Amino acid sequence: MGGPLVVSQYFEQECTVGCWSLSRPAVFFIGKQDGSVEVWDLLKNSSEPLQLHAHISNTKITCMKPWAVSAKQHFLAVADDLGVLRVFEIPKTLYVPSRHESLSIKKYFELETENLKDYLRRKEIWTKQKKEVEELKKMDLKQ
Repeated sequence: MGGPLVVSQYFEQECTVGCWSLSRPAVFFIGKQDGSVEVWDLLKNSSEPLQLHAHISNTKITCMKPWAVSAKQHFLAVADDLGVLRVFEIPKTLYVPSRHESLSIKKYFELETENLKDYLRRKEIWTKQKKEVEELKKMDLKQ
């Protein structure tokens, strides 16, 4: 199935780049057209970012790369359209996974996949019903 991983009203600005946390399967980072960076944790909230760092740059974010210097020190490198590189230390809460995080995020994706399949099935039924109603209306108009 194609399509976005997350759909949210918070995506008013175009998402230009993204990357997953190296150690937390539920956490990812999004760089945006307006120079901001969002931090998402799907297990805490899947409809809005956990953190928003506005105006990191005056131009769009073009590259993001997480890296772990050690088990206790993680960073996120963020580059913009002008080639300026900024490096941020990632807080411990964003790189230390919870006890069952891998299992929880796997269940999350399975549930969301089933929800999407169900929605697509219902959409197909609604489209078919709408088409049938339109056909009936056309037949009534001809009589």
